[in-house]
Amino acid sequence: MKPHVIFSNDGQTIWKSKKKLAAARQSQCKGWWNHVWRDRTLAVMSYLAEGQDAVNMPVSPDLSICVGRLPILFRSPVAYTDPQELDEEAIAVIVDDFGRHPGDDEDAFEDEKA
Repeated sequence: MKPHVIFSNDGQTIWKSKKKLAAARQSQCKGWWNHVWRDRTLAVMSYLAEGQDAVNMPVSPDLSICVGRLPILFRSPVAYTDPQELDEEAIAVIVDDFGRHPGDDEDAFEDEKA
């Protein structure tokens, strides 16, 4: 599943102008961060599944592709925290562990090691 935003005046015919489509996407979607994309994608998949656990997409008269309505979930052993959201105690732990502040310039750090 790869979501893509398109525009239409009548709900059927996609605008022909690639320039107009790109401008509309930039305007309408600029505030859609990951959680918004996730929620919209899940909503569309639920709509397409029509109350079932999967979406069946016919690819020939006698063959369909079945795609699960929900994504496969996993937990990553690594994460990212925006350095601007860290409190002083968390920064102190990172500095103790790595000897530098979060958000330090990576190139400057590489220069120090050389």
